[in-house]
Amino acid sequence: CISVGVFLITLFVLPRIRKTALKFNLMDSPNQRSSHDTVVPTFGGVAFYITLVFTLFITQLLDTNDITISLLVSLTIIFFVGLKDDFHELSPKMKFLGQVVTVLILMSQPEFLVYSLHGFFGIQEIHPIISIIFSSFLFLSFINAFNLIDGIDGFASITGIVIAGSYGLLFHSIGNYYFLAICVAVISMLFAFLRFNFSSKKKIFMGDTGSLLIGTILGILTMKLLSLGGESY
Repeated sequence: CISVGVFLITLFVLPRIRKTALKFNLMDSPNQRSSHDTVVPTFGGVAFYITLVFTLFITQLLDTNDITISLLVSLTIIFFVGLKDDFHELSPKMKFLGQVVTVLILMSQPEFLVYSLHGFFGIQEIHPIISIIFSSFLFLSFINAFNLIDGIDGFASITGIVIAGSYGLLFHSIGNYYFLAICVAVISMLFAFLRFNFSSKKKIFMGDTGSLLIGTILGILTMKLLSLGGESY
């Protein structure tokens, strides 16, 4: 049900965002990392934000740890950071500051903190303060790594689908249906986006708005799995 709803919402919203981008000349110009040689409408990430908010609203009944509000706040902050960067390129410092604020809000939830490396490098328990610093570093690295791979048609989307699909199987195996629903929503949303990203006549890019949002939501899923530890699988 969530999968179909998210897919249809994304298909419905993206053409309207594209039309608005064309109207106001909100285009992405090609550079050395681009796979296109003409200007293309951007801001596809706006559709991602709408569908993610819809997903969190629908799945909040499965949220047993009351983290939905934190997710909404953090995704909203990173959404506006990406939106501002797509409208008028932000300085690296301001962009990073927005990411830090987003991550720190999420780090206020024990759900996303790594308290043990379970013997990796001989490390077991981690001091709470070190845990916050270490978890924040991992989270920020994931967001920026995903943001950097967005430059070739379909690459970021397909990568996101593979990661969300793999995580979905893990969440299903441990019976965590809240995060499983988020994985399913991400997969459906990105499949719908590919319909336009690969199109020659209706092409649209996700922009920094989209890559930062997807990077953040995948980072959330990653940190949740890391916080559980190997014994949960």
